[in-house]
Amino acid sequence: MASFFYGTLVSREGGIDRYEKAWSGGVTVTEVAASALVGRAEFYVVMRYGSMGPVPFSGWFVAVYKVGWTGQEHENFWYRDMDESMGPLEARATKAVLTAAEQYAPLPHLSPEDDAAARQANGESLQAGVSYEAMQAARERRDALDPDFQTRRWRERCWEHVRQRERAARVPSGATVQFARSLKFTPRLTMDTFTLVRVGRRVHFEDSSGYQRYRIPDWEAMEYTVLAV
Repeated sequence: MASFFYGTLVSREGGIDRYEKAWSGGVTVTEVAASALVGRAEFYVVMRYGSMGPVPFSGWFVAVYKVGWTGQEHENFWYRDMDESMGPLEARATKAVLTAAEQYAPLPHLSPEDDAAARQANGESLQAGVSYEAMQAARERRDALDPDFQTRRWRERCWEHVRQRERAARVPSGATVQFARSLKFTPRLTMDTFTLVRVGRRVHFEDSSGYQRYRIPDWEAMEYTVLAV
């Protein structure tokens, strides 16, 4: 996946992959510290880029790509690129990517007082009915307190996803799982308690009869209780 975006892999040293891609105006050089394709839908990269010659590299950051394929041969590939400072909705970066981000693109320390004040200002900017001027003023206060506010919140959401996945991975096959909210499968079928079954890396859920199987997307992020193992 990285080669599609960044060109030819020319070296791999000290955990850093170096790519080069020729353009009409020169050659772009990209260094990648970690990357992960998640669910064949999201691609996360800890990277920096520059050009051949004296042009310095950019700072390290996490790039976020929303990707997809269509067609029987997956010939139609599309993507939307963002970076972590935009606070993208996609927030399933892996532990390896987040660990590399902390190593190569660490965020400056923020005092608990400034963090709380920045969160409060952000909340004010999101209040219903707030005027445009008041919203902008609140955002300016937020960014003055924490210029990395969006990046910090995005990484927090990613780490929460990692913790959810790790907790879910510890639920053994055969465990009885009860979700805090009932799940509706048909107008007449609503359930909240299932038996979790693992087959290799795949997970499905069964009802009490053991005959009906259900797929529950993103169940790891839901609130649930393991009743019995």
